[in-house]
Amino acid sequence: MARRMSNRARIDRMREEAELSADAKKKKDKARAVADGTGAMRVVWSVCDVAGNPVSVHPYPQKDKAEAEAKALTDVKGETHFVRRDKVPI
Repeated sequence: MARRMSNRARIDRMREEAELSADAKKKKDKARAVADGTGAMRVVWSVCDVAGNPVSVHPYPQKDKAEAEAKALTDVKGETHFVRRDKVPI
């Protein structure tokens, strides 16, 4: 005749099963992110207006060009423009 499980044993077993399913879900989500391209990101410089909306985007090595454009836009338009580092999907 089989013995009944104690509450503690049942709770421990449920917790272990939940942890295993959470790990499996993380692996599945990571594989899905890599497959659809959202996992790979690249860094770019965005020239933004006062509200934080990007006006233009420059590749990472061209920070000087982005800063020069931000200064020129600030001088021409009279509104503050700044350079922000952003990550975009590849």
